[in-house]
Amino acid sequence: MTVKSGHGMVTADWADGTYAFRLAYGQIFELQEKFRIGPPELLFKLQSDRWNLEHISETIRCALIGGGADPAKALSLMRRYIYERPYRESHPLAVAIVMACMVSPDPVDLREDAKSPGESTVATENAPSSESSTTASSTETVQ
Repeated sequence: MTVKSGHGMVTADWADGTYAFRLAYGQIFELQEKFRIGPPELLFKLQSDRWNLEHISETIRCALIGGGADPAKALSLMRRYIYERPYRESHPLAVAIVMACMVSPDPVDLREDAKSPGESTVATENAPSSESSTTASSTETVQ
């Protein structure tokens, strides 16, 4: 997964290909209306295991549309690769998408071909400190 700096775009090997995910204002408004919470509260829920499946599925569906996917294709991908797969599989992607819409992270490359076989890497970015050029980050490797 690559988080591109400056515009909140996340590019990830997900489902049946490589997709761009972005929560632009229209998608953020849609999620806020559906969940009655804003991006910071959604991120908190996703990071603290207070989420439900709809938080993950709708975040990814909206971000696919914001990344340029046709809405019908986004819905089809959501149904096939979220609802028909283990529910935690897409959780790291949803976290990265919401985080990217809130902060301007440094690029992080987590593509499948950039890691060792049998490992899955999840990156998390914290909001920039008082100096705008500094971004704290941590990486967790899952076996």
